[in-house]
This record gives sequence, C-alpha cells and structure tokens, in this order.
Amino acid sequence: MNRELQARLEEISGRQRQLRLWRRLSICWAVAACVGFAVIILERQSGWSSSLALPAVALAALVAAIRVTAKQRQIRADLRKVAGEIEACHPELDGRLLTAVQQQPKDGGGLNYLQQRLLDEVLRLSRQRDWSDAVPAARLGFAQLTHWAALALFVATLAGLRVPQGHGVFTRDYISSITVNPGDATLERGSTLVVLARFTGPLPAAVELVQGQQPGPVQRSPLAKSLADPVFGGAIPEVASNFQYHIEYAGRRTRDFHVTVFEYPRLESADAGLVFPDYTKQPP
Repeated sequence: MNRELQARLEEISGRQRQLRLWRRLSICWAVAACVGFAVIILERQSGWSSSLALPAVALAALVAAIRVTAKQRQIRADLRKVAGEIEACHPELDGRLLTAVQQQPKDGGGLNYLQQRLLDEVLRLSRQRDWSDAVPAARLGFAQLTHWAALALFVATLAGLRVPQGHGVFTRDYISSITVNPGDATLERGSTLVVLARFTGPLPAAVELVQGQQPGPVQRSPLAKSLADPVFGGAIPEVASNFQYHIEYAGRRTRDFHVTVFEYPRLESADAGLVFPDYTKQPP
C-alpha cells in the first residue's frame, strides 16, 4: 500500500484504538468500583472485615487494567475496515478509498496507470478533507472523561474499604451505631440514673459505663444485656453531685455525657401565730 495512504489510515486506526482503550478501561474501573462497593456493604452488614479486602480489590483492578491495555496494543489494525468507516463518513469518496486500499501491484511491479490515477485521486481528497472526523474529538474526549470519572469512583470506593484494627486476616468489626439514653441529663439529687445503650448492628461482647474523667479517678460498671434486645443497661443509685460519663465497648467509646444535679427548696423551719376567737379568752 502507498505509504502516505497507509499513514493516513493508521492515524485513524490509532484514534479508534485509543477510543476502545478508554472505553474498556472505564468499564474496568467501574466494575472494580462495583465490586468494592459490594464488599463495603457486605462488611457493614456482617460486621466482619478483612485486611486482604482493600489490597485484593486494588490488585485485581490493576491487573485487569494492565491486561486490557496490553490486549488493545496487540490488536492489529484492519485498514480495510478503517477505510469502510471513512467512506461512511465521507460519501463523496464513492467507494474509491476502499478500491484504492485493495489495489495490489502485479508481478512485483508498480501500479498500472488506472491504479495509480485512482490512488492519486484518493490522496488528493485526503489532503482536502480531514478524515479524522471518523473518530470525532468530542467522542474521544468524552471517553477520556468517562475513564477518569470511573477511576475517581474506584479510588473513592477504595477509601471506603476500612482496614480492621485487629491483626488477623478476618476480624469482627463492631462499628455500629449506638444510642445512649438519657445521654445528657438533669435530675434531682438522690435520684437513680438509669443508663441504656442500644446498638444497631453487631453486638459487642461487653459494654461498660465509665464515670469520671481522665486523668482523675474513674469508676467502671458493666452494663447488662437485656434478654434478646440489642440493649445494655445499668443504673447509678442516689446521684449526689454533678458528674460525666461515657460508654466503652469493643475498644471504642462514646462522647462524654454530662449529668447535672438540682434540688427542690427544702423547708428548714415554719413559724405560726395562733389568734383565738374572743369568746375563748385565750392569749395568742
């Protein structure tokens, strides 16, 4: 094939390969993001997490991207197919490009007069029109944008894959929501404070009520589980002064809650003046 014509066709073929590469990489990152998202949901629903989840998802996605890139580079250009696509975008060629691509010199010699004239005409048309619109720049740019968006989504999914605090491959994770009742409270001096910790998600093995604040002295009291309910409860009898407390469970803790004590007015003494009716003749 004429070198100039071959160079023009290979240029279009290169743009097509780039378009396919961006699209397939986008699919690769999107599928990897979906897998990572599924792992995140599974971890949060089951309460189990693995130290291998994040590197496994990242490595699988990287290997898939490398294979997609390598496979695209191994694909050889089909210049006849490229010529057909250019013909579809430029009807004025009227099949001449496809015909020129198929021309072969006879018996190792050069092209005959008609073949050469056809080739010259096709080359002239190629210089007059931009055949790169067979793969529009807008389509190529959109494919690149989609690729980077899918990659960003995959990176965000990797950030959501938490690394367990334990040292094992599989670790039971107690990251679940906890609701403490009454939380911050105000109650009368001498009353009993009942504390309830309700969990949504996996239940920890032990829950403690910690009174006081570090580095000062603290008092720890275990909370008891309420039958089949996801509630741990305990009581602080005869609260005499203000204090703060928090709940500790599975190596974690809630924020500090503050309890404020108040007193109703207390009668210290009462004086009464008794004035009797006159007919009683009694002194006041």
